[in-house]
Amino acid sequence: MKKTLLFMIVLGFSLAITAQTKLDFESDAIGATTNAAALWAGGSVDVMANPYKTGMNTSNQVLHVMNDNYCAVYLKIALPAGTKTSYPYISVNYKLCYVGPNGGDDLNYPNTDFYSIPSSSTSYADANTSPDVMRFASSIGWSGVCWGSATVGTWTQSSFTFPSATLTNIPEGYLVIKIAKPKLEYLIDDIELVPSPTSGTDIYTLENYEARTIDEVLTTSGSGATASVKANPTDAAQKSAEVIPTDYGNYLRLNAVLPAGKVLSNYDRLYFDIYIANSSTVYKQMVIKANSTTIYQDSDYPSQGTNNVWQYRNYDLSKLDLSAVTGNTFTLDLGLNTNTDVAKYYIDNVKLHENVIAAVDNQQVNPLIVTCNGNLIRLNMIVDKVELLDLNGRLILGQKNIKEINVSNLSSGVYIVKSLLAGKTYVTKVVK
Repeated sequence: MKKTLLFMIVLGFSLAITAQTKLDFESDAIGATTNAAALWAGGSVDVMANPYKTGMNTSNQVLHVMNDNYCAVYLKIALPAGTKTSYPYISVNYKLCYVGPNGGDDLNYPNTDFYSIPSSSTSYADANTSPDVMRFASSIGWSGVCWGSATVGTWTQSSFTFPSATLTNIPEGYLVIKIAKPKLEYLIDDIELVPSPTSGTDIYTLENYEARTIDEVLTTSGSGATASVKANPTDAAQKSAEVIPTDYGNYLRLNAVLPAGKVLSNYDRLYFDIYIANSSTVYKQMVIKANSTTIYQDSDYPSQGTNNVWQYRNYDLSKLDLSAVTGNTFTLDLGLNTNTDVAKYYIDNVKLHENVIAAVDNQQVNPLIVTCNGNLIRLNMIVDKVELLDLNGRLILGQKNIKEINVSNLSSGVYIVKSLLAGKTYVTKVVK
């Protein structure tokens, strides 16, 4: 059963309920609509047993959507207000599975709309009135966001990146996803907000190639591929890894080094960028290995996006078997399983996101006593540095050489206090 991460109200976000950043339907009753709703008389939703427990989705239960008339699906996923260029989440990920036409004949390559609305009772007129402050992304193309050619029973890993939003400003509210087809039947599952790899202090960069020299030879997992440092194909002032495969099963290899005391399981998200150059097809298989053990592999040969454009990738490490890595050094192989140099590609900005909740739970000895009394968080001694985070690891504030934090401007909720003392980091949960 998948874990659901809950967070309380945070700074600048005033919805007066507890909201989820991850949503599956494993604990919902069959037929329930507890965490979702069909809007604007467009159809119906209900939780059902997963009829296609194969490939990338082996969940027992999923959300069933009967789209009768451009059905918009309201989900109990709360979105904070923010600008798309500095949004605290890089993307919303979800899995889709086409089931049937439901009387429709226009089923392939759908566009998708995304909304952020105050409640499930928000009217269609209010959500779509000009200016479209609630519909923050309109008619987003199918590639990576939805299925292409509709195939019954095939799960598709889909993702919408917030920087590609139509509007500059994303309003606070609840997530709504509308597949813009008049009639069809489909399933949706594992909806998740992914923290931005440039937001917060819990991002660890494994490699961005900027400190390396052009034409420097890089390591690969085998002789069936070569790799070297080249100018970024879209920005010659930047550097990236160029990978040229000539045989299957050969990938870019990073000799990864984590901070002392850390192992890969301390991190819950892997990020990187990929650019597929001049390929005849983007239907390729992504593979990720740790210490030569496969930890992720696409179940089929899905679209990897558009040729000659940087594509953002992220993978949930908390759902993968990371037992092959027991120390803070390991090899990490990334790339496409292909045997032709026509599929030359670039990789850049390989990063990890630390699981701050696990850091709290796994911490053995903490000499700090942290309490919250009204509008003050107090520590029992002065610390070198303190950061206050929400439960997604998003930085709210940071101060140095203090033992008190004024939180009078924060809403009630659960927060993480991350303190640096004598070179060691200690993490504590507090409730305001």
